[in-house]
Amino acid sequence: MFARFVTTGVDPCLLPWGYVGGIQCDPIEKKPFFHAHPGALAYSFGMLGCDLHCGYCQNWVTSQALRDPAAVVGPMRVTPAELVHDALRLGGRVIVSTYNEPLITSEWAIAVFKEARVSGLVTGFVSNGNGTHRFSNTCGVGGSLQGGPKEL
Repeated sequence: MFARFVTTGVDPCLLPWGYVGGIQCDPIEKKPFFHAHPGALAYSFGMLGCDLHCGYCQNWVTSQALRDPAAVVGPMRVTPAELVHDALRLGGRVIVSTYNEPLITSEWAIAVFKEARVSGLVTGFVSNGNGTHRFSNTCGVGGSLQGGPKEL
């Protein structure tokens, strides 16, 4: 099972937990906050699912895997410590939750980030921007315009 049972307030719920849909270590220049650590490697991980359904999404196979049977990426079981170890092994200086909309799986990302910060890694989200102002100020979210109304 790739979920964790939690009780938040009155309503118990299941949260996505313990897996990734994709990982990659790339130059940070591919991220919308490339100016933060120029020349660094950013270790990116993402889960499955998104709150948007954009047919042109560059991460469609992970973002739409929960709603579109043609998006056939499956989950890979992993722990926060394993992700951090892999990031360090590959020379990552920054670890980023991305590929799908990370704010819908933020509890998992925050668990990874806590482990990452202990090891000296910088952390961040790449989001479609549907998070709250309070959340983005707390967690350091980098926005990347990937879809939305034509007015944008």
